[in-house]
Amino acid sequence: MTVFRDQSAQLAACVFVLTVPAYLCLALRIYIRLWRRTWGADDWCLIVASFLFIGCCVTCIIGPLKGVGVGDTQLHKGEDVTGMMWWTLFTVFYCSGIIPTKLSIGFTLLRIAETKVVYRWALYIVMLGFTIVSMVVFLFVMLQCRPFAANWDKTIPGMYCIDSKTTTQFSFALSSTNIITDWIIAALPLPLLWKTQMNTKTKLSVGGLLSLGIIASIAAIVRLKYTIALSSSSNFLLGIKNVQMWAYVEFGLGIIVASMTALRPLLERLGWTQKSHQSDTPLEQWAAREDSRNKRLKRSLFSITAAENDMEHLTQRSEERLSDTLEHGKGPHASDHEGDISLNKASVR
Repeated sequence: MTVFRDQSAQLAACVFVLTVPAYLCLALRIYIRLWRRTWGADDWCLIVASFLFIGCCVTCIIGPLKGVGVGDTQLHKGEDVTGMMWWTLFTVFYCSGIIPTKLSIGFTLLRIAETKVVYRWALYIVMLGFTIVSMVVFLFVMLQCRPFAANWDKTIPGMYCIDSKTTTQFSFALSSTNIITDWIIAALPLPLLWKTQMNTKTKLSVGGLLSLGIIASIAAIVRLKYTIALSSSSNFLLGIKNVQMWAYVEFGLGIIVASMTALRPLLERLGWTQKSHQSDTPLEQWAAREDSRNKRLKRSLFSITAAENDMEHLTQRSEERLSDTLEHGKGPHASDHEGDISLNKASVR
């Protein structure tokens, strides 16, 4: 018996193609951030997103085995229910995971725009708007059917679900918000990079990395196209395969893009960018300043210690000379000399 039927193999293949590069880029990002001691809010957001992405991977592998991507004529008994269950679970992981992914990119840009008030406010507005819309859609997914299992099992007594038209409208809202957010985030860094002290080659490479979000937006546009064409009357699990596949691609590319924005030090070692005297983020500049300050402090402490040792040595020599003078002092003025010596000794100490 064939493991994958109809078009279900395409969805499973997408997982194997995209998962490895996504987590490889994430691992490199974690290594670089820990190595350079520049861990921040964007890294925490991406860690949260990576765990939710695992849920998407699992549902995109098991779903095709349980009916997702299979036409009605080839479905086995009960797969219309199990297929819908795995599709619903994927929707939960996707809607919750895309939020920290986009926020991670936003926090990365906030690092770059540390002193640019206008850009920071623009980023805050974009991040807040995206988060609000995404949270509303996520809550809708969780509450559209009562009980929750009614999303896939319509035989539950007393179940209630919101009509499919409303569900489609919320899907459109999320897709549109993702597309707009990706394009704004891709465009905002360009004027910032142009004004930095990086050389042209480095500006182009870093700008290219930050603008990779446009690729993720293309996946969202394709997904929106399939969502519009989706029919809920027949072959729903077959049609939903394209929507799920492109949503997975969008999520995976988002993790790759968010990870690659921190890979500039690695690109410098590979020779893809030229090393700049200016750190690539204000946080790294702060770390460099702290390191320099600590080195200067150590040098100052060493100088102070050396000076104290010299002073102690001089004091000891002075005491020895004074003692010799007292022992060999002669004449009626010996007592006067002793008083003067005591005063000199006290002043030296």
